[in-house]
Amino acid sequence: MSSCEFFQTERLTSDVILQEELKAIDWHEVDAYPVFLDCKSLSQEEHLQCFVDALHRKVTHSMQRYAYNNPIDNICKLNILIKIDNEKNLHFSISSDSSVYKSEDNFQLLHTYIQEGLDSLQVIEPALKRGIPVTTEFALPVIFAQENE
Repeated sequence: MSSCEFFQTERLTSDVILQEELKAIDWHEVDAYPVFLDCKSLSQEEHLQCFVDALHRKVTHSMQRYAYNNPIDNICKLNILIKIDNEKNLHFSISSDSSVYKSEDNFQLLHTYIQEGLDSLQVIEPALKRGIPVTTEFALPVIFAQENE
């Protein structure tokens, strides 16, 4: 056995290295959450709370506007899925296990109120994973009930 044989190592192809890296990445977490204009001046640690608070404020205000103009009779559960893509575009969808809206027109009205609220949020940075802009989705479960006066 010659001394050069002690230094021989297994050669890894770029595909093998890539596959090992992909397995090591936690794809359910991001390194940095999306940043709204209102949250720009905060530290990285404060961005998530500011992000959640901003979404909560806008959706709550939209739902209050809808309920004021369209009284509801019962408690409804909505699921709002908010998606911010890697190009900073914000999209959402609504699903419900009960009928908060009595007609398709009312559903469109609820959708419009939420869209107006979310449109006022200016995304200035998408979420990042290893420094690369990525698409993120956030599910907001909402319990919607008319308050008794």
